[in-house]
Amino acid sequence: MVLRTQYEFLFVGRDEGSFVENYAYDLGEGSDHSGKIFINLEIQNNPAEAEAIGDTMFDTLRKTFFADLEKEPYLRFEDAVKVVNKALSVLKEEKVSKFIGNINAVIAAIVGNSLYLTQAGDAEAYLVRRKLLSNVSDGLQDESSDDIFNNIASGTLEPGDVVVVNSTRLLRYVSKSDLAKLVSGKNMVASLAELKDFLSSEVLGRIGLIGISVAEAIPSLSDKEKGQIVTHLQKEEINSVMETPVRGNAGGAMKDTVSKLTRMVSDLKGQVVSLARSGNKAGRSGLRSSGRSESSSFAIGGWGKEKIFTAIIILVVILTVGIWWLRSRAAEQAEIE
Repeated sequence: MVLRTQYEFLFVGRDEGSFVENYAYDLGEGSDHSGKIFINLEIQNNPAEAEAIGDTMFDTLRKTFFADLEKEPYLRFEDAVKVVNKALSVLKEEKVSKFIGNINAVIAAIVGNSLYLTQAGDAEAYLVRRKLLSNVSDGLQDESSDDIFNNIASGTLEPGDVVVVNSTRLLRYVSKSDLAKLVSGKNMVASLAELKDFLSSEVLGRIGLIGISVAEAIPSLSDKEKGQIVTHLQKEEINSVMETPVRGNAGGAMKDTVSKLTRMVSDLKGQVVSLARSGNKAGRSGLRSSGRSESSSFAIGGWGKEKIFTAIIILVVILTVGIWWLRSRAAEQAEIE
């Protein structure tokens, strides 16, 4: 099952000297050779170097995690966390005080339908599933270790899940049920906006959050399925041509119909010309004949002069409409083919 994730950043509270930032990097989703990484970070008591430390953590994580996409995602994440710890240790060694600030952070990665994360300080990560919230970062920190990040938690995500990572213990300001209700909406932007309104009067300092919603992606067609569909369409086209051969030669049918209509008009025109000639002769001889003979010279089978011209006009209209219709059908048939 391929999952699709949407993530949004949120900052709440006033800046009181601590550095708060969110990071994300997306290499796609849908296979073990892709993934997304996130860092939710707060650094206290070292404002001058906090931004450089955050950039070092993020660049190190990104380069290491996506260095070898053939490895299993868990091993990639484990190696990346180790390299981040090593980079932070190097920064500590460069300081005389061995102090680079108090770090509250969550590092997370999503590959396929799996979530991997580690935690440091007061930062926490929550999973909301079916409007029930659980702290999935609890117990990951080892106070006896010199490393910033110690243990890794992993699990399987499901459509409808929501992951919230934040730089503080958010449950001090909002209950589990209220937080689950606030972030369980279909739109993550609107959910975080409601959460911000809820926390604005409660939070004194500045906190950062990342909200990640999980949904099932629309599966893409395999090459085999695409081939079956193309074959099916080809068979349908062959069958339709066999059943209605005229569709395959719409242009020829149009030409035949136009030719017939043209011949009809030409024949009628010839008849009118011959009638006109005979009418002239009858008109000249009519001086010696009766009026009945003069009027009958312009009639064929009971058709008078006015009826003949009316028939010509009707045929011209039919010819024009027929040509237009056949051209439309030919264009439509060409588009269908």
